[in-house]
Amino acid sequence: MAPSVGRVLLVLTTSGSGGHSRALQCLGSLSAARPALLRHAEVRLHATSPLDATFAARFERAFPTHARTVVVTPPQRRGQNEQVIDTFVRALRPAALARYDWVLVSNVDVVIANATRLTAMLADPETWAVLANCNPDRRCTAGCIHGLVHSDFFAFRPREVRFHNETLLEQHAETYVTQIFYPAIALKRDAWIQARGFGDRSCRIRAGVRAGSPEVVHYHRDGSCAAALLRKTGYCNTRGPRTRRR
Repeated sequence: MAPSVGRVLLVLTTSGSGGHSRALQCLGSLSAARPALLRHAEVRLHATSPLDATFAARFERAFPTHARTVVVTPPQRRGQNEQVIDTFVRALRPAALARYDWVLVSNVDVVIANATRLTAMLADPETWAVLANCNPDRRCTAGCIHGLVHSDFFAFRPREVRFHNETLLEQHAETYVTQIFYPAIALKRDAWIQARGFGDRSCRIRAGVRAGSPEVVHYHRDGSCAAALLRKTGYCNTRGPRTRRR
């Protein structure tokens, strides 16, 4: 039996792109195999633009039995990093998270393929944050003050980590998230689902990929980050229609 992690809120972020929509389509096919920690989670989808009917229907199919909320939060600033930070500031206000034991924040096209190790980390009462390191030059263990935290997937206890901080807005997304989690890291209340970044220095989580057993993965291929992993595992095909060459 999987250890209990308490009440979980899954916060998904999206731009409403076609790639994200195709990822949701594939996640709908995987809903029966969803990790235990997410089967009863509440789900909030934060979009930076209004979603079309197809996107909304795929979201409902991906989380058919969950309490679902869709929030459209048009960004106040230009630039991808600034828009990511603006979404976090609005979506992760402490007052809105107080009743949850854990908040998992993820791009909509990040796939939790194997949650065994993640669940164990969340179940540890001494852990306040589960993070992924983007820095390829440093292998992180507890107290990793030289890590660079991914912004595409992280988890935290809202009673211990107060994410809302508008004094740090002028930052790169990963730098912003790293500074938010610094107190928990300095107190060695951090756990790392991805201990070291990759040589391409691309801050996309690929936990477990080096060992050949993907755990939490954000792929950017064929217009949908999740598609590559899901096609590789044989669950479904999210490629768009092919055009014949004449």
